Amino acid sequence: MLGVPANTLPGVERQVTADGPAGVFLTGHATVGTAALARQTAELQRVATAASGGSGVFLATDQEGGQVQVLTGPGFSDIPPATVQGTWTPNQLQAAATGWGHELRAGGINVDLAPVADVVSPALGTANAPIGQYGRAFGTDPQTVSEHVAAFVRGMHAAGVISTVKHFPAWARYAGTPTTPPESPSPTPHPPTSTCKPSPKVSPRVPHG
Repeated sequence: MLGVPANTLPGVERQVTADGPAGVFLTGHATVGTAALARQTAELQRVATAASGGSGVFLATDQEGGQVQVLTGPGFSDIPPATVQGTWTPNQLQAAATGWGHELRAGGINVDLAPVADVVSPALGTANAPIGQYGRAFGTDPQTVSEHVAAFVRGMHAAGVISTVKHFPAWARYAGTPTTPPESPSPTPHPPTSTCKPSPKVSPRVPHG
């Protein structure tokens, strides 16, 4: 997947033609709104489809909410952080996610690199830099998180958007900012208080990553 700044999407067609990626990941922050983004992504899809022989590409971005929302502007909602989403009922979150998914589709985006399924220990809270500091977790217990992850995925799926459930194990167990991958034995992660089991409500067709 080719990463490109969302605010400089026009002009990447040459790179897409040369590299022939299976997907393009919009990074950073763009405020152009759905209509202008749709024109840009349509051209990108046209070029990518020609380069790949007709298959098109996945167009992805981070649209979690709160401080992690790449796309804003006319047509895009101001999505609250997961800490707020986690206070809603699963049905409320599913309905909201369906609406956010329709906004993404209106802008030509078909993959949302969300939701976050990490369970941050209450003992860490905002001391956990990757997740807790930015309010990216639905809660601090596996049951709440799994129910809301499933609701978010169902909502996006209803709008025709693929979700990715993230992150790699252990990101939510660090105090401070990890400097090595979570599978590394150093630094020592905070001992987990519980284990989050996969929810059977999450569709097996949804790619995890």
